[in-house]
Amino acid sequence: MVAAMSTSFGRALGRAAALALLGTWLTAGCSGEESPYEKVEDWQCFEQKLENAAGAGGAAGAGGASGLAGAAGHGGAQPETEAASCDCYGVKAGETVDDPRPAVSECSGWRCCYAWPTGDDSYDCRCVDEPSGVQLAQFCEGAALEHDGGEVVDNCPPTPRDNAAYCAFQGESCAPEYLEEQSLNGCCQGLSCVLDTYGDSVCR
Repeated sequence: MVAAMSTSFGRALGRAAALALLGTWLTAGCSGEESPYEKVEDWQCFEQKLENAAGAGGAAGAGGASGLAGAAGHGGAQPETEAASCDCYGVKAGETVDDPRPAVSECSGWRCCYAWPTGDDSYDCRCVDEPSGVQLAQFCEGAALEHDGGEVVDNCPPTPRDNAAYCAFQGESCAPEYLEEQSLNGCCQGLSCVLDTYGDSVCR
């Protein structure tokens, strides 16, 4: 009787210990997930807006999907200073980027932002407005997909997505099939899923 109770107690204790160990492992694994953007040592941002604020990014070439390839000296083509755009380049600490556009701490007031990896745990990020007559969500997603590993982000530099509440950023589609495909829970906090002029669901 005593031996049976000891055996049962030992099994229960062993199971509890195993469950506790599994819980600790899962918690460490989840909390240990680091956003790739947090690995960037420094961001250098440059912004050029059209003089006519109402048309910022709406003119032809204003950050078209293959518009600005990057700043000179950073592995890209010379920026088109007449186009409205904002680029943030992920660089190593102490590294500088030459760009004719005014330097800013972050991009502001743009409707579409996307980032993509450039190698060595670094990323570049670009913000533009969709051209006139073009669907925002479709344009933004298409622009991001032109770069390997590209994704729509909330701003440049990107705010790391919350792993506990993976959500769709501004300008990103919030159509049910898209959210399911991308494993998103909906629009990020402060944004609403609304229909644009084309009847598409977009986070704004």
